[in-house]
Amino acid sequence: MAKKKSLVSKILLIILFFLLILFTVWTLFPIIWIFITSFKPESELFRLPLKILPEKITLVNYFEINKYIPYFRFFFNSLIVSTSAAVLSVFSSMLSGYSLARFFFKGKNTIKFSLLITQMFPVLLLIVPLMILLRKLHLIDNLFSLIFIYTAFTIPFGTILFEGLFLGIPAEIEECAMVDGCSRFGALMRITVPIMIPGVAACFSFAFIGAWSELFAGIMFLNSQEKFTLPIGLFMLIGKYEVLWGALSAGIVMSMIPILIMFFYAQKYIVSGLTAGAVKG
Repeated sequence: MAKKKSLVSKILLIILFFLLILFTVWTLFPIIWIFITSFKPESELFRLPLKILPEKITLVNYFEINKYIPYFRFFFNSLIVSTSAAVLSVFSSMLSGYSLARFFFKGKNTIKFSLLITQMFPVLLLIVPLMILLRKLHLIDNLFSLIFIYTAFTIPFGTILFEGLFLGIPAEIEECAMVDGCSRFGALMRITVPIMIPGVAACFSFAFIGAWSELFAGIMFLNSQEKFTLPIGLFMLIGKYEVLWGALSAGIVMSMIPILIMFFYAQKYIVSGLTAGAVKG
């Protein structure tokens, strides 16, 4: 009987492993297809019957993309916006999460509930009030408008994450540092923050990726081409009667480089940071 159960368990494990492989291939296939397409010459893009692998590998799409759009200008704009929004999100979320975890005051649960509610609203519903607010602040057609929006939309997630992280760290270690002469902020930055580097990496990655890939707000609040971000630039390659598939694929592949580099260095922190922030208050 035990042998039959062991055999059934092994068969189920093999089936599960096979299904996971199929799911992984299915998930990664669009990325693989874009990567292969970026190396295809234009003559092979619309050839029938369609072949997955190119007969002739070329780098012309990577060299000519800047001929259609100022790609590297857009890349630099996105880098500035995404990095700034991620840094501001981490700092703001850390302070607000610290307040929720360490202090007790009236309305605390209402604030936490309000933070969760904000995640239910898409950007589309907030376009009109955002337009009015940014126009009064003279931030229309300004990269600061995107930094402001992306930071505001990632702070609720970051606050809940950091609250869980702070709840998992004893407050006594900060109190000991304050007894030794540190201010509360000094104890936070010198003692607590180095302990929660995984959470910082998780929050930074979430904010950076969200800002890096966002398109709608950029289209709505930017007018000058020299201020466009990378998603807008790639969108410009999709015309009314023609899509520049080769250049578009090459642009997408290059746009994934910062994300891949970030995950390469931060992957060991991200999972542990997200799970550490799951502590309930």
